[in-house]
Amino acid sequence: MKQTDILIFAACLALAACNKSLAPAAMPEPETPSADVNLNIVTEGAGATRSADTAHLDFERYVNDFDLKVFRGGFINHTYSQSGTSPFSLKLLAGNLSFHAFANVPDSIFEGVSTESALDDALLPFSQANSTTALAMCCTVSKAVMPGQDNSVSLELERMVSRISLQGVQSALPEVLGTFTLQSAYLADIPSHCHMDMTADNSQLLNPIATPLTSASASAAGGLTWQSSATAPSVSAPWRLYCYPGNQVKLILVAKVGSTTTYYTIPMGNLLHNKSYSVNALITNMGTSTPDPDPVSHNVSASISVADWVQGAEINETI
Repeated sequence: MKQTDILIFAACLALAACNKSLAPAAMPEPETPSADVNLNIVTEGAGATRSADTAHLDFERYVNDFDLKVFRGGFINHTYSQSGTSPFSLKLLAGNLSFHAFANVPDSIFEGVSTESALDDALLPFSQANSTTALAMCCTVSKAVMPGQDNSVSLELERMVSRISLQGVQSALPEVLGTFTLQSAYLADIPSHCHMDMTADNSQLLNPIATPLTSASASAAGGLTWQSSATAPSVSAPWRLYCYPGNQVKLILVAKVGSTTTYYTIPMGNLLHNKSYSVNALITNMGTSTPDPDPVSHNVSASISVADWVQGAEINETI
């Protein structure tokens, strides 16, 4: 090889080495933001507990389990579950995230769920009428999570159901008809499940500490009859029933006047999720011999008040 060729070859090697040394360094991995989640369950305001009603209010506060599903681009990015409400921390990738939080929802609902659309489909037929379903809660929040910023998210869980509290029933019937005795109460024409947008499609969620009774007439009306306790409902110990939101729901009172069984139908109007409805009824005439699908307004008058059901839980999340 000529000396000129050797010099050219050496120059090429030197240039190649120089170019290699000038190659850009690998970009560092994006910072992964940290999520600190603090869970605080609130189901009743301060001072709301009454001694005669402690067991049921404790039931309403109870959180059996908590589930958090985090989606990124419509696909599940992170899943977290725990029993109770202890605080926990997560590390999540930056981006546009969607947080779906649940409490007291059966784990079977989430089996095989990998996308947001699949989650909606899984919740669509959510109609298990068990004790925890009555207190199921959920919340969805979207948040753009960016490194180095204050990425705080507040998740306020709301009840998926409505609560109906029968506070009291008074009779204005003539004594000659016999003693008026309220035997039981149930809901009729109720939605069977709740959609993610809190609209509803027919079963009911009942007082979980009540005693079930069977009744052909009640079944014909689309529900079971439930009797709370030996004591009549009162402000300090109401009879509580739960159902998914709907605009055809009726509260049916089953009573005896003397030896005659009679039914009173109270239309509940447009029930909304996460609302509490208090009912006081005044019996003015004999009811019907069977549950009346078209309420007879002249035999019972009802005072119904509605209030926000105190938030089921609040989660303060710092990412």
